[in-house]
Amino acid sequence: MIAILSLIIIAFVVGGIPTGYWLVKLLKGVDVRTVGSGSTGATNVYRAAGPVAGISVLLLDLLKGAFPVLLGKAMSDPSNPWHLPEFMCLALPGATLSLVAQIVWQYNILPPIGGMVSMIGHSKSIFMKFQGGKSAATGVGTLIACDFGAGMSTFLLWMISVAIFRIVSVASILAGLTCAVFMYLWHAPWAFVVYAAMGGGYVIIRHRSNMKRLLEGTEPKLGQKHKSKEGDAAMDNEDSGSTPALDSAEKGASGTTDKKITPGDQSVTSMGSLILSGLLALSGIIGGAGIVDAAQPQPKQISQKTAAGKGSAKAAINLPKSPAGLPVLTPEEVANIRVYKMYSPSVVNITAVAAPTPEQLMFGVAPSPDTGSGSIISPEGYILTNNHVINNARMVRVTLFDGSSYPAKVIGADPDNDLAVIKIEPGSKKLTTVKFGDSSRLEVGRRVYTIGNPFGLELTMTSGIISSVGRSLSSGNRVIKGVLQTDAAINPGNSGGPLLDTQGNVIGVTTAIYSKVQQSSGIGFAIPINIVKRVVPQLIAHGAVLRPNLGIAKVLPTELGLMIVMVEPDGPALQAGLKGPQVQRFEQNGWAFQKVDNSAADTIVGIDNQPVHSVDDLLSYVETKKPGQVVTLSVLRQGKLTKVPVKLAESKVNP
Repeated sequence: MIAILSLIIIAFVVGGIPTGYWLVKLLKGVDVRTVGSGSTGATNVYRAAGPVAGISVLLLDLLKGAFPVLLGKAMSDPSNPWHLPEFMCLALPGATLSLVAQIVWQYNILPPIGGMVSMIGHSKSIFMKFQGGKSAATGVGTLIACDFGAGMSTFLLWMISVAIFRIVSVASILAGLTCAVFMYLWHAPWAFVVYAAMGGGYVIIRHRSNMKRLLEGTEPKLGQKHKSKEGDAAMDNEDSGSTPALDSAEKGASGTTDKKITPGDQSVTSMGSLILSGLLALSGIIGGAGIVDAAQPQPKQISQKTAAGKGSAKAAINLPKSPAGLPVLTPEEVANIRVYKMYSPSVVNITAVAAPTPEQLMFGVAPSPDTGSGSIISPEGYILTNNHVINNARMVRVTLFDGSSYPAKVIGADPDNDLAVIKIEPGSKKLTTVKFGDSSRLEVGRRVYTIGNPFGLELTMTSGIISSVGRSLSSGNRVIKGVLQTDAAINPGNSGGPLLDTQGNVIGVTTAIYSKVQQSSGIGFAIPINIVKRVVPQLIAHGAVLRPNLGIAKVLPTELGLMIVMVEPDGPALQAGLKGPQVQRFEQNGWAFQKVDNSAADTIVGIDNQPVHSVDDLLSYVETKKPGQVVTLSVLRQGKLTKVPVKLAESKVNP
């Protein structure tokens, strides 16, 4: 709750900073609210103080919206990697999240809160007696910070609309109507989609007076002079033309000012072209030669003739030109770089040396080490990896992203799900941890990344998509269901590393590839993170998975069902009266013989009135129960169907 209140206060104050008012006051000594439309937004600032001031206010308003959202993302990280004051985070590093904090963190609620409050702060500024602008630029800044692709799509639509319609209010309304759609198309979290819809609606409501003028056909375009009615206050539209107040502020001491625009000079009054050129010059969002070409109006000169008497004075103003050769990053590249920089420090290289075989001992040959990857899941040094990476290892060593190396001990393993947890002792070293996502919400086509150590090449990143969900993968005596398939390159050494989504959340643990040459063939598999979230707490607490145990050691699949071959001594199945084949001994001509009578064995055909066709059917159902619960087996005994209740026992041994 402290984190939420802190963010609300900071977002409201930052959003309310009147950048336009302060900048015009500093440059011109004029209250921008007495000029033009009376707004403090970028358009009116451009009108009052020139293009550089207008562009500066636009960028500052974008940053005002982005900062609270980014702060909300930082506060949402319980491991506090941003070195924020601990009271501002959802929980102290290593502490258990409260229920409210879990909801806020899991559903990405804090960043939208920061964005919405900053927009309200902009329109109800505490520095301006709770008055302000329409929050369009600030709102776009929040969208860019929430999801770069969706935010930039909204911003580009706004700029294109300004260039086409030459009415800023129309562009702002269109951006408000479509921002939630862009969030959805860019696969942003649902909290961001809902926020975009609410924020877009807020911007549209703030433009209701503009919509009225649009219906009346009186909304002025960029560069269009507007004559106010006598006695009327200045219009609240940021796109209005000049007013007597502006003319008065610009008068000379000895006369009036007569301004004119040279014929064909459309670029001077085109705010869309001005914003595009300014962004090219100041931030390099768009680059490359030929962006501004002959099809676009070129910068002209504005001549200003004074009526002070004889002669005239001319001042030339050159608009900024588009630079050529600026580096260009696509939204996809930005996402790639962000995920790698933020989460590669949480991926480790694991080296495991198995105990030597008798043959190796005989010939004095040292066993070769196996390598794999892992993810740091807690600041205390717990690391998630595959069981097959550390299986039968007598020595395990972990290398971090900075090259530091630590011995590790195996905490627990689950061979049936090919998962294991190891631990290092980092001392005072601060570790970067991963964040768990939700694999149940994945769809085919979602973009994913892997970070690992293929062939010993540390911290290699590959990307791809989810190729399929719900695959089955054999692991020991079990079949892992719901496995994720991806075409992201997975090679020897990637095992145990994270499969990440575009937000950097771990959605799976890379575990296997399908290949005839033991190298990536574009078909890789990962254990879903929802299985990991069930297994890991038990591995840390007990060193193994505490599964309910039927006490059946071995079964044989038949056409009728699962024939019991062996039951555990003093196990639940034996105590319930379940039987396997009977061994009969007899002598013939002085020789002793044994005969196995399978007809005496019970055959399992169902459990709790659910049919059983395979071993996995039986085990998957049993694992939904807890030790001590009773299940009812349907068995065929001597050709008759019988119901046998069995009380499940607790076992650390995987059935």
